[in-house]
Amino acid sequence: MEIHAVLPRIHSEIGHFFSYHLAAQKAASLLGWDYFAYTPRKLSLPYLPSNWNPVLANDNILTDNRKLGKIKYFIANIVPFRKIFKSIKKKNNTTIFIEHFEMQHIASICVALIFLKPKFQIWILHRYSLENRKLKSFMHRIFLFYLSRKLGVNRVKCLTDSDLLAESLQGDLRYPVQVLPIPHTDSYETVVQERSREMMTFWWPGGAIREEKGMVIIQKLLNLSKSSGNTKIVVADCSAEVFGTHSNLQYIPTFLSRAEYINWMCSSDLVLLPYLQKDYSMRTSGIFVEAISLGATPVTTKGTWMAHELEKFGLTELIFDWEEQGIIHQLSELTHNQRVKEKIQLMKTEYLNFHSVEGFSRALQNL
Repeated sequence: MEIHAVLPRIHSEIGHFFSYHLAAQKAASLLGWDYFAYTPRKLSLPYLPSNWNPVLANDNILTDNRKLGKIKYFIANIVPFRKIFKSIKKKNNTTIFIEHFEMQHIASICVALIFLKPKFQIWILHRYSLENRKLKSFMHRIFLFYLSRKLGVNRVKCLTDSDLLAESLQGDLRYPVQVLPIPHTDSYETVVQERSREMMTFWWPGGAIREEKGMVIIQKLLNLSKSSGNTKIVVADCSAEVFGTHSNLQYIPTFLSRAEYINWMCSSDLVLLPYLQKDYSMRTSGIFVEAISLGATPVTTKGTWMAHELEKFGLTELIFDWEEQGIIHQLSELTHNQRVKEKIQLMKTEYLNFHSVEGFSRALQNL
């Protein structure tokens, strides 16, 4: 079996792309499968793994004019997609896998398949809800209809990594949606530095400073914690222009090695994930899954997918609307709550059975 993953949106280590596909490649290797990945030609990565090929368009949609950019990259990816498809079109034990995309990428795939009679499968992993997006839902249904006619309905699979999102997407796509685990997690056996009992560390992880990630909440917590001499909030240094200088604020490098990232995750007293409910009501967070899998203590927002997951294990203490009186005191109290730590360990055990390279490998085999 071969998996050919197309990664049109990867540019660097920031975000989930790199670690996700490294883990997916490991999961495939456990089954004896070959894993190939296709990336944009310009990348800022520490190294290019084996069987990764920089052949796609350099998609800069976030900095280009959005409408013109969509047209530009729709056209630019047709030829490289077609070359990939032609090279594997006769292999019936082969799968094209795309897990982070916009409409122009699926449209490029559909056009690239014209006049081809491929035998491979296509797996499309959706990360975002289509609720209240009637035109986008309709376009996705058209593409799925086309792909199903071209490849066969059993050879086109829609996937996601959230049970809430799967239920929503099935209604909008009118197509079965299966749930995959999140593979890029690590076990707890990592050596961790000792926590300071005198200074509590609250970490807001991630290298992308965006409002949907709770930027406003972090600013609020910084202001409220000025009176607390034993609380330190840690953020990436790319956010210096946003947060400025605070006595209880610590900047760390935006780019962390995997070992550094794991060390910060495990040594922080709390992992701050105050993501906005409107953006994360069904959407998953890889950082949240990594936190639980490492036995860290994440706190999050009511009504999000992360809150839904915590509620399954009775961890309502970790869910906030961020308007609570004495929020800094409440957060500080969590760091000494032994019952919370015990429940996190139970959740961690369940998560590592599912959200792991091994769990992802089992899911691939079932597909």
